[in-house]
Amino acid sequence: MERVEISAGKLRGLLRLADDEGRFRMMAIDQRGSLKRMIKKVTGRDATYEDLAQIKKLIVKVLSPYSSATLIDPGYGYPIAAKHLPPEVGLLLAVEETGYLASGAGEKERKTRLLEGWSVEKVKRAGADGVKLLLYYRHDGSPEVVEHQQEIARRVGEECAKYDIPYVLELVAYPFKEDEDKDS
Repeated sequence: MERVEISAGKLRGLLRLADDEGRFRMMAIDQRGSLKRMIKKVTGRDATYEDLAQIKKLIVKVLSPYSSATLIDPGYGYPIAAKHLPPEVGLLLAVEETGYLASGAGEKERKTRLLEGWSVEKVKRAGADGVKLLLYYRHDGSPEVVEHQQEIARRVGEECAKYDIPYVLELVAYPFKEDEDKDS
């Protein structure tokens, strides 16, 4: 069996994200757009910053003790909820904007955007144990969109290597817009 080398920072981060048996039992509360829509559906009004922050704080307080790590967004979740994370629970911060930029011919494709004002360096300075990037991906997409998505993934990966922090890449396959319309 070939020996695998891992840097000290990545090893430390992975150990913080995993439980004592090396399993990843992470709880995700980095939802933003979908959570806003749910709040509006229930309350009949647009969700405020405070609404999202308080919901995330409550979820973190109640559920984080049962997870090996908690995935939080830097905008709504981190500022208020991070202080409620138990010390033994790892912290994973998302670096992508909520949603996507409709792109390509007929705007049927999705481009991931990075959060303005946040970087891998800032995630590390914030005390996170890892970086998460959600990336919409279709290998059969237009060359321009595929290249854009690959470049974002590569750039975040290079920054994670530079700052010696684990990188969790969440790939999301999706139907083209016309495929969604056919199913409606």
